[in-house]
Amino acid sequence: MNKPYEILEHSGDLRLRVYGKTLEDVYTNAARGMFEVIMEAPISNIPSKESEEVFVESGDSDALLIDFLNELLYQSDIHNAVFKVNIMELTKYRVRAHITRVSNGPFVLEIKAVTHHKMKIKKIKDGFSTELLFDL
Repeated sequence: MNKPYEILEHSGDLRLRVYGKTLEDVYTNAARGMFEVIMEAPISNIPSKESEEVFVESGDSDALLIDFLNELLYQSDIHNAVFKVNIMELTKYRVRAHITRVSNGPFVLEIKAVTHHKMKIKKIKDGFSTELLFDL
């Protein structure tokens, strides 16, 4: 697993395949991919600014990732910023993360929402993988 995510072809929307050695890595890499697409630039080398904590609960382990990413989109929208994400706690139904602002808009692409369409976190040889569909 050399890359944290890859962009897949999908007409009219955005589809990412995300990888991680751990579930925490999948969450972090999904957020990274989403924000790097918004910026059309890597966020790993951008200096960090202000930070805060986010907490999301969901009734389903797969829906938790979707709900978490939608919360990050909400935070991005209200702060006009993208974030680096550090997962502090992850259980089957809850995630707590430290998010650090790395850049303010304007951004190249607007993502309206992360959808539940065919989303399933799968165990693979080197860890975990999932495909995410973003509504543009």
